[in-house]
Amino acid sequence: MKRTASLVVLVVLAASVIAAAAGLISKAQAERDALKAVNGGSVIQAVLGTQGRLRIWSVDIAQPTHEYEVHVDAHAGAILKIIVQPGGTVNGRFLLTRPEAEHEAENAPGGTVLDASSKKKAPRRSGQST
Repeated sequence: MKRTASLVVLVVLAASVIAAAAGLISKAQAERDALKAVNGGSVIQAVLGTQGRLRIWSVDIAQPTHEYEVHVDAHAGAILKIIVQPGGTVNGRFLLTRPEAEHEAENAPGGTVLDASSKKKAPRRSGQST
């Protein structure tokens, strides 16, 4: 466990050093800029990538009711794009409201809502044992 944590720290530090050498903002700065752009939340992850000819930090942020993907210019720190998705996360798990979940199930290829209540059990299908 300590070895894995040490490796993660080294990778993050190496990415920050490489970014600084290339004239890029740090991961921590990109996260701060992204959090400010969406009025706070919890950073899920931040990944340095390329979009066309531009180097960007893609920062995923969770709030109780929404999840955001914020694209930050890795050279200037400017916010390039904010993608908003309904739902939020708890312990890293994406959450939908009940109507959103029903809508997603009904619109999925071959999707059907079997039971949208947390109190009811889904009906048994023939051949299933209890």
